[in-house]
Amino acid sequence: MKPSGTHLPMLGILIFNLSQGALVINAFTNSGSGRKPYIVYMGELPDTNDAAGLTTVDSHNSLLLEAIGEERIAKESIVHSYTRSFNGFVARLLPHEATLLSEKENVVSVFPNTVRKLHTTRSWDFMGMPVTVTRNEKVETSLIIGILDTGEQVAKYCNLLSKKKYSLRHV
Repeated sequence: MKPSGTHLPMLGILIFNLSQGALVINAFTNSGSGRKPYIVYMGELPDTNDAAGLTTVDSHNSLLLEAIGEERIAKESIVHSYTRSFNGFVARLLPHEATLLSEKENVVSVFPNTVRKLHTTRSWDFMGMPVTVTRNEKVETSLIIGILDTGEQVAKYCNLLSKKKYSLRHV
């Protein structure tokens, strides 16, 4: 069935609107594509707010806005601000934006945020504890065991560990 003459303009408007909507959706979804999380490390936390009265988070947002250039994208790009232990933030950036940030005077380094896989082998053996050890939840609730892995071979220390006497105590 052929469309009548009166429906042709409406059909044209409908097709135009759908194509424009698809372009807007495509632009919106692609605006985030290519953006990857980067950690922006800025060193120690400032003693107080800066001279302009900005908080640490405000300074992160301001710095990000300078690099990105568009306020909406800058606000959507920030993932997390570190404000307790050190000064820095994580943001979804394009590579050239990461480069711009790394050139700023108050930025120590900018590097991609990558997922690391935990590598552990034979930790139980190193501690002399079998995997099938009997559990005691009352004691274990206040027990913290820390091992710093230097990457050295465990076999190097096996003889040394067997000669030492160790005791556990409740701290």
